[in-house]
Amino acid sequence: MDDKELATFVRFATGFFLDGTRLWRRRRDGAHQLFARPESRIAILKAVHDDLGHRGFYATRAALTDRFWWPQVRADVVWYVRTCHYCQIQQATK
Repeated sequence: MDDKELATFVRFATGFFLDGTRLWRRRRDGAHQLFARPESRIAILKAVHDDLGHRGFYATRAALTDRFWWPQVRADVVWYVRTCHYCQIQQATK
């Protein structure tokens, strides 16, 4: 790893911290997001999207990323909203 790669890694890593056994991400605005483990991501997506009343990508992403973070969270929200059975039925009836 050269100096530039090391500096990039250190900058990325300093955005995270441990609180007990939980890993948190520190956003630029100072807010904290809980790192969601892979095995809990679908349940989180379902809870956030469904509890919002199937309001789509932007509302789901905003509500989810207010509290949680994981790599490729945006892509996972896109996938979940596009494959939501209820949302597909509602779009077909419009």
